[in-house]
Amino acid sequence: KFLQMDVRDMEQVGKHRDKIVKTFGGLDILVNNAGIYQKPELDKTKFAEQAKQILDTNYWGTKNVISAYYHDMKPHSRIVNITSNLAHVMSVVEEEQQKLRRLLGRGSVRQTVCVSWMVW
Repeated sequence: KFLQMDVRDMEQVGKHRDKIVKTFGGLDILVNNAGIYQKPELDKTKFAEQAKQILDTNYWGTKNVISAYYHDMKPHSRIVNITSNLAHVMSVVEEEQQKLRRLLGRGSVRQTVCVSWMVW
C-alpha cells in the first residue's frame, strides 16, 4: 500500500503508523521517497529559511518516518531511502565560486558528494 503524507508532521506520521500496524501488524518494507529542492536564493538573508525547509523534509522527515515505524517492522524487513541527483548541492552561485577560486588559487571549483550511513 502506498501512503502520501507530510513527513515533517509527526502527528500525521503517527496516525498513518497506527493505522498500518492495526491493519497489517507491521511493515515488510518502508520506502522513503520524500524530498525537496529549491533553487538557491541570491538573497543571502533567505538562505537560513531555505536550508531549514530543505533539511526539515530531506533529513528530519526521513528520520521521523524511520523512527516512527522502526519498532513495528517485521523480521527481515527493509528500509529503502530514495534520493535523486538533487540530494547534494547542485550549484554554487557564481560569486561564491569566484571567492573559492581566489581563496584556493585554482581555476576550477568542483563539487564533492559525500555518502554517509545513518543509524538510529
